[in-house]
Amino acid sequence: MSTRSLIARQTDRGFEAVYCHHDGAPRYHGPVLTGHYSTPEAVAALLDLGDLSVLGPQPGRAHAFATHHENPDAQDWCLAYGRDRADRNRAERCYACEAELLEDADNRWAKYVYLFREGRWFYRSGDDECWHTLATR
Repeated sequence: MSTRSLIARQTDRGFEAVYCHHDGAPRYHGPVLTGHYSTPEAVAALLDLGDLSVLGPQPGRAHAFATHHENPDAQDWCLAYGRDRADRNRAERCYACEAELLEDADNRWAKYVYLFREGRWFYRSGDDECWHTLATR
């Protein structure tokens, strides 16, 4: 089952984000983001992968998209559309303001948006009017 999400960071120019197709609920993404992507450098490395099929605790290395779940070495790795399946136009996207980020999330039918800013992770669902802090591990 897929629970779509956007994973974003706030920058001095606005926002940067990637799409993630699977398991975007806070019960899964929350511990992975707060436990493994809690520094600006780690978040940058994650977003550099571009759009994801699966968020993993490690960015990992290039590997076969079709056999990801059968590869024991890749079980903790992100599964990226561009890197692992050679899809085009899957790089992180830039937004001038929060409203643009949230509009794109809606257009992509993303149930959740995760935002790294000021050294912390926040999230909101499409139904929410405000951001919630992700609990740290």
